[in-house]
This record gives sequence, C-alpha cells and structure tokens, in this order.
Amino acid sequence: MTKGTAKAAEKKTAAKKPAAEKTVKAAVPAAEKTVKAPAVKAAKPAAKKTAAKPAAKKTAAKKAPAKAVKAAKPAVKKAKVVGIDEMCKKLEKLVDKKKAAAVKANVAVDVKVWGWADETDRHLYIEIKDGALTISPFEYNAASFEAYISYDNMLQFLNGKLTLANAIASGALNANGNIPAALALGSIF
Repeated sequence: MTKGTAKAAEKKTAAKKPAAEKTVKAAVPAAEKTVKAPAVKAAKPAAKKTAAKPAAKKTAAKKAPAKAVKAAKPAVKKAKVVGIDEMCKKLEKLVDKKKAAAVKANVAVDVKVWGWADETDRHLYIEIKDGALTISPFEYNAASFEAYISYDNMLQFLNGKLTLANAIASGALNANGNIPAALALGSIF
C-alpha cells in the first residue's frame, strides 16, 4: 500500500469510528428517554398523593388543637388540697344525725391526720355529749380515745371510697383508748 492509500484507509476507519460512536450516543439518549419516561409517569401519581395528604393534614390539624387543649387541662390542673376545716364539714355530712342523737354516753375522739404535704400533723375531734354532735378542727386532750389516719386515707373515707370497717380492718385507721366509746362513735357513720 502506498502512503496515500494508507491515509485514506485510516480516514475511512477514523470516520467509521466516530460514526459508530454517534450511533451509540444516539441510542443512549433514546434509552435514557425510555427510562426517564416511566420515572416521570411514576412521579406524577406520587405528586397527586402528596397533594392529597396535605388536605388530610389540614383536617387533622384543625382537630389537633382541640385535643391538645383537652390534654393540657388535666396536666395544668393541680390536685385540690383539702384542709382540716373542710374535712370537718365533710364529716358532718357523713354522720347519721339520728344515730348520733341515740348515743346515750358522752364520747369524744381526737383524730390525728398525718401525711400532709407540709409534714405537719393536724387534729380534729368528734364529740357526742347528751346526744349533741360536735366536729371541730382542734386537738381534744380529754378524748375517750385517739385515732390516727393518713391524709390520703382520710380523703378516701370522706369520698366514700373507704368505709370505717375497711379502714380499721386494713390498718388505715388505728385507734387506742376506750374501745366501747370507739364502737359507739363508729356506729354513727
């Protein structure tokens, strides 16, 4: 082969290579278009789902503040502390006045309520004298007997969740002193 012929052959071969590359490059974008087309189609329904979700979130967002307000109220609400004066008033409501008037003996109990948040014990007394009932928030030194009950157990008793019999049986209420007087006083509840 001559130089001219060799150069012409190289040009033809060189020209064929770029043509082959062009064919491959042309085929690749077509393949990319084919691949991208389903991805775009899949993306469109996803966009519709996304558009539907915010509408649901808006509905939930409207309901959520109402629930948040309801949930916040119990957390903010503090337990009401019942004082000894209020306990005396509640005890008066629990007493059967007819049974108290029927008690012929003079009996009195000093009730020590312990377990307060400030760790100070408080006293109240219940007295029946000549059929008249007295309940006061004071310590009574001349009592027929003494009783001891925790603040929490006293609240349960006042709210009807603990009966006098159950309080004595479980040890929630302890007493010492004149037992017949304690039984007479216990009968009025």
